[in-house]
Amino acid sequence: MGLLVSAAMGTAQAAADGTFQFCDKDGNVIADGATVTRDKVEKEENPDYDPKDPEDIKYFKYQIPTGLWIKNTNASNGTCKVKYNIKQMDHGGFQICVAGQCRNVDAVGEYETGSMDIAGNALENLDSEWSPNSEKDGKCVIEFQIVSSHGVGPKVTVNYVHTKGGSTKGDFNGNGKIDVDDVKVLIQAIVDGKTATEHDIDGNGVVNVSDVTKLINTILAAQ
Repeated sequence: MGLLVSAAMGTAQAAADGTFQFCDKDGNVIADGATVTRDKVEKEENPDYDPKDPEDIKYFKYQIPTGLWIKNTNASNGTCKVKYNIKQMDHGGFQICVAGQCRNVDAVGEYETGSMDIAGNALENLDSEWSPNSEKDGKCVIEFQIVSSHGVGPKVTVNYVHTKGGSTKGDFNGNGKIDVDDVKVLIQAIVDGKTATEHDIDGNGVVNVSDVTKLINTILAAQ
């Protein structure tokens, strides 16, 4: 009986180990067992992206960053890994990069990173993101857990949510704002005959001068 109690206590202590903690970029700890939602879409920088090309617009890679860091609470250097259980992924793919090694996954399942060496009292970015299909609503749910020689660490679940059209409509060059450069891109797309649904600013199903007017009025209204 005593051995069983000792084993149970050892397991409980391992599950509660706090040597490494999940936190935000400012070092604020995210509680063990917490669930966070990520819905901020970012565009991946791609030097080959042509905003006038309908195919590039359709398949341009969007990312929703995980936004998790790992904090080493010890004064001395330490090593840990992260297990991640992808419970739901409606579409797209998940990428995680650790120690210069990146892994892309497009299916639910349980996975594990390589070792992460973290200096004492330092933070390490868990560099990862879900890349959804930009033309579909969807969700991705991943459970992350830290493991190390100290034991099993905290667990955090991230709900990634993507809403079609969540990015700024009319921001063709992907700089996060609508300005005269986007008007130039739209006009050039019409002149070249390379228009796509994203160019239909007024939503009438046709891309023409009325979309240019709508875009200009949007810019003026924001000033």
